[in-house]
Amino acid sequence: MGGASVRIANKFKTTLSIYYKASGGKINTAKSEIYGWNIDKRTLTKISQKLDMKAKENWETFKYLGLPISLGNSKGRHWQEMLDKLQRKINCWGGRWMNKAGKLILLNTVLSALPIYQFSALLAPKYVCNNMAKLLRDFLWEGGKDNQGKFHLLNWNTILRSKQEGGLQIRDPFLVNKALGGKILWQILDSKSHWVYQTIRRKYLNGLNLKSLAKGTQMWNLCNSILPSLKKDLYMIPGNGGKTLI
Repeated sequence: MGGASVRIANKFKTTLSIYYKASGGKINTAKSEIYGWNIDKRTLTKISQKLDMKAKENWETFKYLGLPISLGNSKGRHWQEMLDKLQRKINCWGGRWMNKAGKLILLNTVLSALPIYQFSALLAPKYVCNNMAKLLRDFLWEGGKDNQGKFHLLNWNTILRSKQEGGLQIRDPFLVNKALGGKILWQILDSKSHWVYQTIRRKYLNGLNLKSLAKGTQMWNLCNSILPSLKKDLYMIPGNGGKTLI
């Protein structure tokens, strides 16, 4: 990620050369691509030639470190591939010969775990979480490709409860996403040795709390979208037994 210029491309190539010599590794340029926006075609072509990588001028989305990046503000687009992946898993397993115990194991160990990485960095729209919950719900009661029309014998909110409370302890996608978003905010506030504190806090925060975020920045937009749903749940406990909202 860098400025769209031949000068930056030269610096980047030098950095890669140092990495090659230090590690013995090498980037597969045939599997690497350059994505540009707000850049003229001539400059993009020169950068492509300099780095010996294919360049794409017209694109809508790509992945960076496993996370989707897209043009525009369509948050739902980031999650369609994840929804499709969940559906493919369910279709592959089916449900005709699988009992409820087997489905529960797959729900907790595979399906609920698939979105964790993306949940830890991106805030999913509520409808996406609802669609994920529907896929889990239908798989538990109906099965996969056979889609047997069985009644849902228990309310979904009851099933989400812990086993001590009479539920099956299935993780709610919305609450998982919310908890992982809260983890990022807590690291910004409290974890001085964490890279989140060292980078994001120093770049975006002018004071000691989240209210000091500069408006209009990406971090302000992120926190502004997460904090309303967390304002009743995320506390700072100073050590004297009390607690205060962040």
